Amino acid sequence: MIRVVVESLLGVTIEGGNTLVVRPAIPREWPGFRVELRPSGGATRYVLEVENGGPGGVVREVRLDGRTLPAAGDAARIPLASDGRTHQVRVRLG
Repeated sequence: MIRVVVESLLGVTIEGGNTLVVRPAIPREWPGFRVELRPSGGATRYVLEVENGGPGGVVREVRLDGRTLPAAGDAARIPLASDGRTHQVRVRLG
C-alpha cells in the first residue's frame, strides 16, 4: 500500500536502477511533502523534500546536496549513488 501511494500520488519511482524520478501529482492545496528513501534497501539514504510552489505541477528547480540539477519540466531526475551517505534532494514545483 505504501508503494502505491509513493509511486502514484507522490510520483516517486526508480528508473533503470540508477535514477530517482520525481513526478508529483499532489493536490494544489498541499504545501509539499517530505519522504526518506533507501533505494534497494541499501545503506544510502535520500531525504526528498518537494515544495509545491504554484499551480501546474511543473518542476522548476532540482537540487541534490545543494547542487542545482537540470529541471525536466514534468519530472526531476536524480542520479542514484551507492555510497552509504545521506543525500538531500529538494524539488520545487510551480
